[in-house]
Amino acid sequence: MLQGEIMSHNCAKGHSLVTVLIATALLCASVVAHAATAKPIKHTSFHWHVNVGGNFVTGPIVSYLRGGWSAGGGFSWRPREERWFALRADFAYDHFGISHALVAATKDSTFGPDTGSGGLTEADFDGELRAPFGKSVTGYLLAGVGAAHLSLSLVQPGGIHTYKCTQSPFGVCGRTVAATSLLSGESSTTDFSWNVGVGMDFRIDAGPVMFIEARYVHFNAFVPVTVIPVQIGLRF
Repeated sequence: MLQGEIMSHNCAKGHSLVTVLIATALLCASVVAHAATAKPIKHTSFHWHVNVGGNFVTGPIVSYLRGGWSAGGGFSWRPREERWFALRADFAYDHFGISHALVAATKDSTFGPDTGSGGLTEADFDGELRAPFGKSVTGYLLAGVGAAHLSLSLVQPGGIHTYKCTQSPFGVCGRTVAATSLLSGESSTTDFSWNVGVGMDFRIDAGPVMFIEARYVHFNAFVPVTVIPVQIGLRF
């Protein structure tokens, strides 16, 4: 039964990844068509950016967590706009749900979790290797190191018992139970991390630059943690 649920979850995750990739490809095609007639913009050395997207988890951590959403921002510095190298700093937060396999494996346990969540807070410092593909599109590779903090919380169903007494001379009391969720466990850890990634910039007229990128982030917690955020953002 558990194996079937895990296979079903993996298939659902695969369909989600295909959907994200198809949507990203369509968005890229639309932006490239628009960027072909983009106007030149003023060259600057410092840029800041914001980005949002989804994430996927791989490796041993899938026994505990499943993919969720991602958001972040940061800044970059290039000596000149047309140069091939840049330095970059990013700050990101990735949110995860608890693994369906973990819930299924412990559903008959008194202390097994019913739901839960995880959060990964990152600070990354990277170098970028950039290559132009025309006047409006630039591809880049990035790699670097940083620090990551992972926190987990597990929740199980429970109830709160309350007593209510009547104001009669006999003082009759009764007990009621209100259903609630109880924290069954939590854990957190911080360690050094490393990441590699790939992305593309699309210049849109004289305004901000849109970018699409994917990263591979790895660090060691109670098990090896591998996260793949896929994000879209704006660079100003």
